[in-house]
Amino acid sequence: MTPRWISHPKSSAGSTGRLVRPLRRLRRRTRPARRLLRSEQGLARIVRDLRTGRISDEFDRHEHRRTTQVRRSIPRTALVVFSAFFACSAFGEEMKIGVFDFGRITQETNEGQRIQKKLKDFQDHKQAELAAKEKELKDLQDQLAAQALALSPEKRSEMEKDVQKKQNDLQILREGAQREWQIEFNEAQDGFLQKVRDVVEALGREDKFTLILERDYTVYRNDSVEITPRVIERFNKMYPEASSPASASKGGAPKGSASKPPAPDKPPAPPKEEKPKPPPKEEKPQPPRTP
Repeated sequence: MTPRWISHPKSSAGSTGRLVRPLRRLRRRTRPARRLLRSEQGLARIVRDLRTGRISDEFDRHEHRRTTQVRRSIPRTALVVFSAFFACSAFGEEMKIGVFDFGRITQETNEGQRIQKKLKDFQDHKQAELAAKEKELKDLQDQLAAQALALSPEKRSEMEKDVQKKQNDLQILREGAQREWQIEFNEAQDGFLQKVRDVVEALGREDKFTLILERDYTVYRNDSVEITPRVIERFNKMYPEASSPASASKGGAPKGSASKPPAPDKPPAPPKEEKPKPPPKEEKPQPPRTP
């Protein structure tokens, strides 16, 4: 659809302002695109979107969404804090607030490290599959380029069809790997978030906290309200199943404590065969002595 400032230029007077303002807006909108063009990954993404027809101007979607959520949550957080403060003042109770860092919990808990390793292994596996398919495609393209003049038209057409088929298969494999990765990531994230909620709720009930907030939803906080180490310690106690394989893979059993496996029982030795004793020697009669 043609913009209004292009399709309806009424007069030269005032048209400069109508032209400059949309250009400024366009420049602001294309800043993420210009940043993306400086990297090879960004260029590959743009080429892929051009091929599939999915051009989008939301290059900083995640960062923008996070910032927007924080900005919108600040008034709600302030309202919750003030409500809790007045409620505690009305009942004469002391207000106890805690703040935890979700990023540190992800990095320092055994469960978070296990999930990160699982996702990295999944990503490495998919990347290895894609690399193998890309190598097959490149080898076939090199073979076709080297033998193009020597091949018959039928053979060359057949190889070109094979190249096209491998390109399509590679594209399908990439899209499937992206979908599988997104599913794995969402499942792991949802499960981990639920565990963090359970740990924080248990810690809040046990230590009688009035309010516990995530660090990104606070503007200012004192170090006295930091409870991230306690949350990490409580998390590892509530979900210790991830600590055993990790510790076993890192350090193993301490020296001197590992017991050697018992040696297999030796089969009993066969009884020794007794050799037959030789028969006693017969004594020859001696002749009588003569006087």
